[in-house]
Amino acid sequence: MKNMKILLSMLALTGGTSTAVIPPIAGFVQSSNNDDSVRINGYENLDQINDPIYIENQILSRENRSFQHSYLTPTGYFLEKGKEYTVEINKDAQVNDLLYLSIGQYGTYQGLNDGKNVDFETKQIIGNQVVITPKNSGMLYLKDYRFTNEVKILKISNDPIKVPTFIVDQTNQVDFFKEIVTTKSFFVEVISKHVFGTFQTQMFKSQVVPATGVNINETISAWDKVWDYTNEAYGLKETYSGVAKKHPQFIQIANPDTGGGYAYSTNYYLSFQKQTYASRDLFTRKPSDQWGLWHEIGHTYQTPQYNWSGLGEVTVNISSLYVQQKLVGGNSRVDQPALITKMKQLFATPIADKDYNSQSDLFVKVAMFWQLQMAFGDNFYPTLSQLYRTNHLGVSDKQQDFVQITSKLVNRNLLPFFEKWGVQVSDETKAIVSELPPLKTNIWENIINGTHQAVVEWQLPEYQISTLTDTITAKKVINFGTVINKNNFADNFDLGLNKGIQTDEVYFNWMDYYIKDNKYYVPVSFAVQTDQDLKNNYWFYMQVSFENSIALIGYAYYQRGFVGLNLSTHQFYFAGSNIGLDATEKPNIYYTITVRNQNNQVTKEFTLTGADNVADSIRRYNLLNISYQEGYTLEIKTKVINKSRLFNKTQNTWVGVNSYDIKYKINNDTLIRI
Repeated sequence: MKNMKILLSMLALTGGTSTAVIPPIAGFVQSSNNDDSVRINGYENLDQINDPIYIENQILSRENRSFQHSYLTPTGYFLEKGKEYTVEINKDAQVNDLLYLSIGQYGTYQGLNDGKNVDFETKQIIGNQVVITPKNSGMLYLKDYRFTNEVKILKISNDPIKVPTFIVDQTNQVDFFKEIVTTKSFFVEVISKHVFGTFQTQMFKSQVVPATGVNINETISAWDKVWDYTNEAYGLKETYSGVAKKHPQFIQIANPDTGGGYAYSTNYYLSFQKQTYASRDLFTRKPSDQWGLWHEIGHTYQTPQYNWSGLGEVTVNISSLYVQQKLVGGNSRVDQPALITKMKQLFATPIADKDYNSQSDLFVKVAMFWQLQMAFGDNFYPTLSQLYRTNHLGVSDKQQDFVQITSKLVNRNLLPFFEKWGVQVSDETKAIVSELPPLKTNIWENIINGTHQAVVEWQLPEYQISTLTDTITAKKVINFGTVINKNNFADNFDLGLNKGIQTDEVYFNWMDYYIKDNKYYVPVSFAVQTDQDLKNNYWFYMQVSFENSIALIGYAYYQRGFVGLNLSTHQFYFAGSNIGLDATEKPNIYYTITVRNQNNQVTKEFTLTGADNVADSIRRYNLLNISYQEGYTLEIKTKVINKSRLFNKTQNTWVGVNSYDIKYKINNDTLIRI
């Protein structure tokens, strides 16, 4: 894909020091800097954001994965607590470089830090050196939020412990094992291009070095293949652009003494424990026999939108099966006699008597998802994943949404297929899906037909995504409540030479704003679709105005929604978070919102409980279709005081009053508190 230079003429977010904003208004990022450069290099311009947590969340959201990947880069050093070290690097780091040292390790270890889970100590690097005295012993890592891959440690004072390190295609295994025998380091590390593991030295000495047939280079080369295939299964790649881009992070493996299950996944790392021998198995089993690794990496990529209740250990294996197919070949793990027998029993059960969600065998459940892969080809799940990444409508019912979206994706009525599996389908879903062409093959016979061959309905086209090619320029500051469409797109943006911009698909993430020089910016998504390629989305930051908006405040004074006016359509405009308003008030009515006309007659009224979130409520109550006229009133009653706030232009923020009941009147398309 081409490199792009995207200019949004009021989007300058270059530089600045980020600080978290504290209550009474919380949930956004504020920055301060005097650099007014407006040119954005690249399509996502996260290099303009100066808050690490914000960057982490943006990347996770854009890739649409379940767990954070690692931001750490191994240095090959172990530091001891209480010793003062001076770490010198090859760069004169500035504040906005977001470059850090992190010392620590995930999990607990007998003989290290009194067996306590001390996590990480992190210090930002300013200049070309840092003096640090660790509070706990641990591995030393670099953390570079700009992903430059250029920062190196030149030297460290006071005799840091050099860690035995195996680097793919560079290290000799015999030399590596010799170094392990004599090292004082608590850990050793193995590093491939995309995966690295930090393992206990004692585990390596006792469980890996004596084992026969160990080939570390072959093992970790396969790790990179697993990384490649897992990304491929979800339609992500480092060379892609837009939301299909895989950002350059590591998969990190930790090796604590104990942990949940055989191995587990969580944010930032995988745990392959010592006591379950999971860490040993990574090196003593052949690369073709590493289902545990494929599975745990798969958890980090798992698509949230079709991971409904009971599927946490099911849909994760879509990518595991894909890796098995690509890396090993042969019959898949769901193509086994015992599972086939269970599937046939399920299919023979009357529709009224079966329920997919109640099935206890997790591999039977994943077989339903794999049958779709077999029926529509290797491009089915990458295409589906890109569709979810470019769909901003959200998901109100994951299961019904999955039936509808997959049916539309393949242009087939999949109701007979899902009925075979006992998926309960709503009347609304039936009405939508029934309009599509019928299936030509019995795709539910995949796996169970005993041929080990796919029953193919049709193969989805090769996975190719659309790309922006030129500069886009924003012409003005956008007011909250403005909806961009083909009628007003040209009034707000200059397309340059770009082709395929979907002018009706400009999405403002109003809940995720960013402040720089007292100006408000929000991520804005532009959709592009060219030729026969799949639609792609590109995110930028543009300046907006929240004047004339009302903030709906939830627990701990976090903003959970906004209300304003769409001046072009004379309708109320709502934006909201998918986080519940207030878990401490779940059963209680948190908001009552009432719209009245000039005669004080109610035209719309609805309530939100503490358990409700505004994003779902927008769909449920059809809140984007509430018309208004001059003289209409908006009344917001709250269970907790001071939870409704009108933006104050002078103070440049939302300001509340100590009241449970606040009324606003519409005068000249403006909300006036009365």
